[in-house]
Amino acid sequence: MTNYAIAGAGLEGKIAFKYFSKLGHCQYFDEKKVEFNNFDKIPDTWTVIRSPGIPLYKFKSNLTIWSSTNEFFAKCPAPIIGVTGTKGKGTVCTMTTKILENAGYKVHLVGNIGIPALSVLDKIKPHNIVIFELSSFQLWDLKYSPYISVILPITSEHLDVHKNFTEYWQAKANIAKFQKSTDYIIYNPNNKIVNQIGNLSIAKKITYNNKTTITFKLQAPGKHNIIDANIAAIISKTYDKTITAKTIKSSLRQFTSLPHRLQFIKTVKGVNIYDDNFSSNFLSLKVALEAFPNNNISLICGGYDRGLNNETDIASVINNSTVKFVALIGQTAQKIAEKLTKDHIICQSLSQAVNLTFKQSKKSDILLMSPGAASFDMFDNFYQRGFLFQKLIGELNS
Repeated sequence: MTNYAIAGAGLEGKIAFKYFSKLGHCQYFDEKKVEFNNFDKIPDTWTVIRSPGIPLYKFKSNLTIWSSTNEFFAKCPAPIIGVTGTKGKGTVCTMTTKILENAGYKVHLVGNIGIPALSVLDKIKPHNIVIFELSSFQLWDLKYSPYISVILPITSEHLDVHKNFTEYWQAKANIAKFQKSTDYIIYNPNNKIVNQIGNLSIAKKITYNNKTTITFKLQAPGKHNIIDANIAAIISKTYDKTITAKTIKSSLRQFTSLPHRLQFIKTVKGVNIYDDNFSSNFLSLKVALEAFPNNNISLICGGYDRGLNNETDIASVINNSTVKFVALIGQTAQKIAEKLTKDHIICQSLSQAVNLTFKQSKKSDILLMSPGAASFDMFDNFYQRGFLFQKLIGELNS
């Protein structure tokens, strides 16, 4: 009997435990939970099933490492469209799913979007399509590449887990490394790192730039959503050239922002309120602010200090925007405040930040929470941070 060490007892780990228990003996190992043994206690003869987010260097070098992502790729009977990049993955995957579903396909959207792939493996038929949002953590030790690989722009991210930027983008490169000549790879060659990854693939190359054929208005705000919509259209037409422009247009016009990704919440006393809690770096914050070029913005910003010294970039983005007031929260608040030229205050809680930004907002203004930082100083994850923000917004007097 094979013995499996399930590394990580979170959602991915629980799904892996259920799956691999049918194949052999399973035991959890998790450094963050006192009820389980640490990784150094994994027996040398066991196979490790690594959960995303747990670095490869956490394990002894003599261990056999596998992952749920590898297992899914090895066993999935349907073609896989894989999407990676630093930001925009979830949006592109969701838009592509809508187009292909409206074109008559049965589509399974899985991966970093929040649906563990192994949880739906037994439901997938050969004539279905899988759209897999792939993070660097899932790609880190992947031994397969998708039928259609899509690489969105890559910038510095997750350097609190990856040892450096090179390790980060080289993990993402596995989306291209194992493709066949009958596969496809879609990417923007104007991004130096992306072009380097694209050149690793022997698949048929389809390149794009930020000029878009999307001329109709989307429900989701911001130029970045128009670019993502264009990429989704390219992916869909690559998979099936017979998909019509009418199907693409109607599908994309149905799309609204994903939760906590520049998501419109409500209007209170004429103030339009948006939740962008997925924003974890200054580039995401910049994109969010650029989505409202003609509005005064009251901004909630700040969060976990990864030690990457991005506070100067965050302050610069804010100083060169239509932001009129900033409520700063979290570990990075003081560092950002030191660089800001905009009116600002450091808050002790998210509740205080919501109340102050709302008081500063007038009719037709935007109240935006786009932290530009991770959530781990005050919250378990960005979902928890976003849920609390929306709860507090719901308590405002309308």
